[in-house]
Amino acid sequence: MRAKHKALLLVLLLYFPRTGQCNPPLPPPEISNHFELGKIVLQNPTREIKYSYYYYIPTSLKKGDSARLLLSTDGGPKYDKYDELVKSLFLSRVVPLAKLAEQHGYVFIMPILPRNYGSDSASKMNAQMFNRWTLMRAPFDTRKYEFDNRPDLVLLKIVDHLSAELVKNQISVKKKIFMAGFSSGAVVANRFSILYPDRIAAVAIGSAGVFMYPLSSWKGTQLTYPLGIADIDKIPRPKISLNEFKKIPHFIFVGDQDLANGHSPVPEDPENDNEALFEKAQSRAILKYFGKTNVERAQKFTEYLRSIGIKPKFTLFKGQGHEYNDEMKRSIFEYFDSVPAN
Repeated sequence: MRAKHKALLLVLLLYFPRTGQCNPPLPPPEISNHFELGKIVLQNPTREIKYSYYYYIPTSLKKGDSARLLLSTDGGPKYDKYDELVKSLFLSRVVPLAKLAEQHGYVFIMPILPRNYGSDSASKMNAQMFNRWTLMRAPFDTRKYEFDNRPDLVLLKIVDHLSAELVKNQISVKKKIFMAGFSSGAVVANRFSILYPDRIAAVAIGSAGVFMYPLSSWKGTQLTYPLGIADIDKIPRPKISLNEFKKIPHFIFVGDQDLANGHSPVPEDPENDNEALFEKAQSRAILKYFGKTNVERAQKFTEYLRSIGIKPKFTLFKGQGHEYNDEMKRSIFEYFDSVPAN
């Protein structure tokens, strides 16, 4: 067989896996820049929406159909330029999830949230985790961090904008979205589902490392944002409702080897921490009440959900550390398939 024929066969096997039945074509690793079914689209920042985002519309959607939207939030590595972060997540995150969106019939959206490194003030403005000062008025000058301010509102704009585009193309949209995230993206999914519970059909939270609770206190300890909602009135616009939150099906998952503090957002020694992610009192409360490892904290949050009447699915992936593997991604879609969309 000639070399070029071998190369073509390899591509076909990679993107069109062999099965016992004829499946719809999976999305190729190419990017479009306009609304198009069956293609991964990169929407660059605009005056109204300041973050880039990828989206994919499955080929199974036809005029008159009603679409399920899946919003996937994901953390990213350190890059000096935002554009480099946007490019870095294409093959590792966007392509695998878009393939699954095609197979399961979801409109897939992945916004690219920025992340700051460096000085204390910069690290506190971490939009990839909805840090406290990205949503509230900060006690330091944030004028140079305007790009990182209010990422929650940007996500709402992205969902509403794409929903409007689908309606223009005669595809209706389910009222509530499905939301999934891994690592810092899971932190966002957890926090967003509490801030805007009326927008969520179901949520999948993988290896979050720490969880926000829709509570003002725990055993006499005040839970301020982002650990709880004691001072949530300082964030303009969120529609906090415990009754709405209780309606959200939850899928919580983590690797049983996800124990190393290197992948934990909570410092082992809060007293010597720069409070980039949590204030010292918050870190102490997490370690005291909610667990010392990512696994313990996932189990504790699952127990809390059950205590308020939610029936979450909890999966501990054997032999897995802090890696977002294919089995985890498939399990998200399978779980969402089991949930009625509203």
